[in-house]
Amino acid sequence: MKIAFLSSILVATLFQTSCGSIDKKSKKEDYSYNFSYNGCKTEKSFKSKGDYCTFILDDAFNNFCAREMREQAFKSEGC
Repeated sequence: MKIAFLSSILVATLFQTSCGSIDKKSKKEDYSYNFSYNGCKTEKSFKSKGDYCTFILDDAFNNFCAREMREQAFKSEGC
């Protein structure tokens, strides 16, 4: 009886722990890029794909750096 009770607590604890980690992973999305070309560098991070796609081709926002690299990333990300 004691073993069954302890086993139940262990299983419940493991289940609760794994569910919590799954929720955290599924909610967190991060889109970022880091490009450097001819001494000019742009590094940005976004919480949504929409923002990523909007700003990756914005030259002023990216200090006019690495335009061709950003265009490639835009296409490969499916923007």
